[in-house]
Amino acid sequence: MSVEKKKPVCESEIEKIRQRLRQQLQPHRYLHSLGTAGEAEALARHWRLDENRAYLAGLLHDFTKNYSGEELLRLARAQGLAIDDWTAAHPGILHGPVAALLLSDEWGIEDKEVAEAIRWHTVPQPDMCELAKVVYLADKIEPSRKTWPGLERLRRLAYSDLDAAIAAALAEIADYVTAKGQEICPWTEEIGRAYRNKVQKQDEPAPAGGSSHYGGLPMKEITAEALLNQCVELATAKKAHDVVSLKLAGLTLICDYFLLASASNTRQTQSICDHIGIEMKKAGYPPLHIEGYREGRWILMDFGMVVVHIFLDDEREYYNLERLWGDAERNNY
Repeated sequence: MSVEKKKPVCESEIEKIRQRLRQQLQPHRYLHSLGTAGEAEALARHWRLDENRAYLAGLLHDFTKNYSGEELLRLARAQGLAIDDWTAAHPGILHGPVAALLLSDEWGIEDKEVAEAIRWHTVPQPDMCELAKVVYLADKIEPSRKTWPGLERLRRLAYSDLDAAIAAALAEIADYVTAKGQEICPWTEEIGRAYRNKVQKQDEPAPAGGSSHYGGLPMKEITAEALLNQCVELATAKKAHDVVSLKLAGLTLICDYFLLASASNTRQTQSICDHIGIEMKKAGYPPLHIEGYREGRWILMDFGMVVVHIFLDDEREYYNLERLWGDAERNNY
């Protein structure tokens, strides 16, 4: 199939894909695909990758999941894939490679990196592209994964170091499969070792007296108040209005502060989110999670100690978090 890069798939075409998948997949698999697509899009935004392609790859990564083992083997052999004895005995692992090979014929999508991301979402490769890493991790951490081992740690790692997150995911998978008495994929340990080696090479000592910082504020000395002030500064730089902080420390375990900010349109909410995300990542404090970016009416950015809420005016008035947290100490900027 052709692997040339194509223009972004428009929303109307993506909606057609969603409708077709809804008919083709079991309900829980369809919801997982939607979750993977959304998480891949959020990770791509965080890592400054192509969000459209990440969403598309996440959406389609499991479209052959309901194929029988016999069908996967037949299609794989017909496409010239080499099948070893272990794979022949565990043909379900072929759903990614087969989906990648059928992507053009079945869905009319001809994009090398989208195909690569779909191909390796089950068994990652040390040299796969960044988009493939994002989709691999999104498949593991998307919101419907409620019982995945080490899930919260993996979610945090995915937004701070892709290679470290993949190494951790492979280790968790190996432990999980072994504990269930199942046979682990024979390449898991070798691939995990390759990712651990990549991480170790990246872990060079920080320069004396320094670490990543913004405005002269070292990472290791960050406080909730300092983190809040940086977010306030970044939001106001993009003309956010009605910027208010609510001190929740002592009232809830959710976080220390909510920062509320309003915007006039969805383009502005997304612009504020992008600016905060980029600059805080440079500072060494990337958001742990972002929700609502695609719609842009209420975007939530979770920084752990501080949660930033960016609203359209009517959305903010409707949900009225200031009233909900009326006991919180309030500060206007």
